[in-house]
Amino acid sequence: MLAALVCTTLAMAGAPTEVELRAGADPIRAEIETVDLRGLVTAEDAEGRRRVIAWDRVRGVTGPAAAECAGFAEDADDAWRARTRIERGDWDGAEALLIGLFDRYRGIGGPTASMVAEGTLRTRLRRVEIAGAFEAWIELVRTRLERPRGESWVGGEIRAGAPVIDPSTLLAPELAPIFIAPRDARVVDDAAGGFEATDPVARSLASIYAFAAGPGEGAPVIEQEAASHPGVILASAVALGASVDAASRVSARELLEARLENGELPRWQEAWCRVALGRSLALESDEQARLMGVLHMLHVPARLGADHAYLAGVALHESARVLDELGDGVGASRLRDELVLRFPAHPLVINKIPGAPVAPDEPSGDLP
Repeated sequence: MLAALVCTTLAMAGAPTEVELRAGADPIRAEIETVDLRGLVTAEDAEGRRRVIAWDRVRGVTGPAAAECAGFAEDADDAWRARTRIERGDWDGAEALLIGLFDRYRGIGGPTASMVAEGTLRTRLRRVEIAGAFEAWIELVRTRLERPRGESWVGGEIRAGAPVIDPSTLLAPELAPIFIAPRDARVVDDAAGGFEATDPVARSLASIYAFAAGPGEGAPVIEQEAASHPGVILASAVALGASVDAASRVSARELLEARLENGELPRWQEAWCRVALGRSLALESDEQARLMGVLHMLHVPARLGADHAYLAGVALHESARVLDELGDGVGASRLRDELVLRFPAHPLVINKIPGAPVAPDEPSGDLP
């Protein structure tokens, strides 16, 4: 079907099409070269640049490409509704639309797929669906990294509060490569194993998260072209901190400690580093090192928990486990009580992960 669409629209060369945009934006009048799942692709301009117009931005089309665009009208409406529902806070309504769109646009590329992946990531993070969020995040990373040079997008993002991924690292602050729930680890490992991308940074990040979801054996595959990428550097240090290899743990901790000593980290990066450093130290045999690990982890619920509730809950859970192993059952019990009281909707509580506390009553509402 895609090949047929390409051939049909190529035959329109030289004929202008008018694209009416949503939200009262000025219409675009251009020669349309291709109509497919990516959106409407204009012909190259004098400087060799193309524009791709996302379907969620398209209200209507008149001119030579109108007939071909009619087949995408339902997608255009659903994508627009999903995006605008997120922008106005209707999360449930958005997610109902995004379920089908994510399956349809996964692996396609372009601004429509980028918006769908971002919307799916936002809705899954809101539900603290960690494994599902990984699938959406790595797809969003792939679409952004594999955007062709000289190609500009009309659309491709959601304007709703803070960016869901950090622009300098491409990491999602709410999605650290730290997995406690066995189901999350399995899903992430399966999704990363089947992930395909042409960009080395995307492939390396997928490998890092797959390693983090596993037992810590071996090492992630970090390609040479991606080794200096800031997101790859941070994510690999967090993941390798939990390696079964002692030397790898030491090297990872040196990187994490250096970041903390900098003192100018964004709060989300401090939360990542504190929990990763603490979990790493907890793997050592020395009691003082393990207690220092607990101290690092407890920084997160004490100082950063309001903004990073998921990692705060992980920190309480892991710290309680270490204290139990060191014979401090009273301290461990207090930390588990705090996890239930402060974060009753945390997945470690509601999913009854082994070693986690059980809430006395059914929790309700979103994770704070």
